[in-house]
Amino acid sequence: NNSTLTEIDSVGSVVGIFDDKSGGLMVDESDNIWTHYNSTTSQSTTIKISSGGTITGSYPMSFGTTNSCIDASGHLWLAHFGESKVTELDSNGKIVATFNEPSGGAAGIVIDDSGNLWVSGYNTNNVTKMTSKGIVIGTYAAAPANGGIAIDKLGNVWLASRGGTSVVEINQNGKKLGSYTVGKNPSDIAIDHSDNVWVVNNGSNNVM
Repeated sequence: NNSTLTEIDSVGSVVGIFDDKSGGLMVDESDNIWTHYNSTTSQSTTIKISSGGTITGSYPMSFGTTNSCIDASGHLWLAHFGESKVTELDSNGKIVATFNEPSGGAAGIVIDDSGNLWVSGYNTNNVTKMTSKGIVIGTYAAAPANGGIAIDKLGNVWLASRGGTSVVEINQNGKKLGSYTVGKNPSDIAIDHSDNVWVVNNGSNNVM
């Protein structure tokens, strides 16, 4: 099975398509794309790609990787599903730290404006808030079979319910603010600079 990265503009038109073996991606402030190829459930490679589609770095990992985010210092944070761990890499792909996380099956990861990590748990339906040093602040009930995770301008956390047909919004204290129907099996979620929520519906084969 061939895998590609597709770039679309704000109205949904395809801008470019690049070859890739992808398991989640993130774009840094220099427009580099960071993506992950899982060769087995316990082995993956983090790949750095220029905005033109050229691979500029390849970094092997000892854990399977599902998703990632980038902090204010340009460090990449990886969520490892099978091991329920998170790993911090610097901008050159060097491992800075690895922490256990209790959400169960780390499916998504995001960083809030205070530098705290939020990790969605697929197996437990929970989301965990923790410091960048791996100290757990709280674990909160979220969506069935959590997938992707994102944070809006108000600091509210949005989670894709991969086991259902909705996205869930909670505040910084873990209180549920709403649940909104989208497509089937939403696997990932992102929020743009205008605070619009974008959802990838795996079971519906669409983005909305």
